[in-house]
Amino acid sequence: MKSITSIIDTLIARLSGLDSKEPVIPPVERLAPYDGRTPLIQFGEDQIWTLNDSYQGTQVFGGTGSGKTSGSGAAIARSLLRQGCGGLVLTAKPDERALWEDYCAETGRELTVFGPDTGLVFNFLEYEYARGGLGAGLASNVAGLFVGIAEANQGKSGSMDPYWTNSLNQLLCRAIDLTTQAKGTLSLSMLRDLIMSAPQSMEEANSDGWKSSSYCAECLCEAAAKCTEENAPDFDHTNIYWQREFPSLGDRTRSSIVSMFSVIADGFLTGPMRKLFCKGLNILPEETHVGRIILVDLPVEVYNEVGVRAQLVWKLCWQRATARREPDKDGGMPCFLWADEAQFFTSSGDLKFQATARSKRASTVYLTQNLPTYFDRVGKDRTNALLGNLQTKIFHANGCHETNTYAANTIARGVTTRASTNVSAQGMSFGESETVDYTVPPAEFQRLRRGGEENNRLVDAFIFQAGRVWPSTGESYLKASFKQPETQRLI
Repeated sequence: MKSITSIIDTLIARLSGLDSKEPVIPPVERLAPYDGRTPLIQFGEDQIWTLNDSYQGTQVFGGTGSGKTSGSGAAIARSLLRQGCGGLVLTAKPDERALWEDYCAETGRELTVFGPDTGLVFNFLEYEYARGGLGAGLASNVAGLFVGIAEANQGKSGSMDPYWTNSLNQLLCRAIDLTTQAKGTLSLSMLRDLIMSAPQSMEEANSDGWKSSSYCAECLCEAAAKCTEENAPDFDHTNIYWQREFPSLGDRTRSSIVSMFSVIADGFLTGPMRKLFCKGLNILPEETHVGRIILVDLPVEVYNEVGVRAQLVWKLCWQRATARREPDKDGGMPCFLWADEAQFFTSSGDLKFQATARSKRASTVYLTQNLPTYFDRVGKDRTNALLGNLQTKIFHANGCHETNTYAANTIARGVTTRASTNVSAQGMSFGESETVDYTVPPAEFQRLRRGGEENNRLVDAFIFQAGRVWPSTGESYLKASFKQPETQRLI
């Protein structure tokens, strides 16, 4: 028999029009492999959330202790794993590795951990330069990785000024071209040595001392010796940059451009990052397209900004690889990008990536506490642009008024009927009036259950999906309850 409290809760929910359905993870239907209609989560009869829905991007909001990770987050993660999806998992907290180990153990999947002492190395410059396919070997594609990280580092100040973006890109392209022409290979330490030994003035560029001792001069000599009729125009272009254009820049301009490079490169050239990202290549982002689950175990809480940049490298390379993929030719297995505390990992490239994610069978799942965490990291404009490209939004319990108001506005307003009672000397009269008000008021998000034993391990959330009407509400939203497994790590 239900408890009195349970019965009262049920009655209140129904009377308020916010009756919630506990979702179930449906069995795999007899559809063609990786059919976009394959159900991931079911919220009641004829209310399924599918692979196609996941490809349109998902944003989960929930305050600390709201159950966003152990509620909707766990349900989505397990569903993707059960479908055989490969994926890239970025980490903010040290215990996320153990959480995903639990997910994989439950679903019979194997987790690949990239981090210190795992034996895996990812020389991202070598990867981007030597990979096959269209665009391979282009210096601009390799340079774009640095520019992408530099722009992400701008945070809420917005995108870099085009002059500095173009100048950094030019510096890197010419450094990459010269290094590969001279040495036939590419590494971050080579780029550093070349850039730091480049001439600082026209006088130095013409001096015998610089020509005899500079690594940059050494590369110019070797590249000239290997020059052929076919690549002569490329070498001439590179030679002019290092011997004329670069040394002719103003001191402050030149030092600013070099500083943008060194700030990013420095974190990868020392300690564990040097071993992970500068020596060797035995793991590829493309492996997630055939079912591999790669977790980057460099949590932000431990490695701080260096950890952020390292994971941005992985994310940018993964997004590029996924944008290049042809699902009809590689088996078509779905893949996903997962980031809890996603504010650390957002970048301008997300908007471009999300525009074609569906055709690449790629799901993006971002979780964060509230809007101000995004605003503080990347600013309001970039936050709004990002959220506009993530079509499923899940709102858990939150004490942030700004986030709750955003949730209420996202679900939208509607015409509601309000009863009124008037008491006068002549007696009492009753009436009704119509007004436009929130369909789900902001205060409602403060009252959602957060899971735990006191809530029978139930986590409530409102689910909104653009362009969809849920049968149970006749609206673009519904209320659902997620059951936390008994063994769920509550992080």
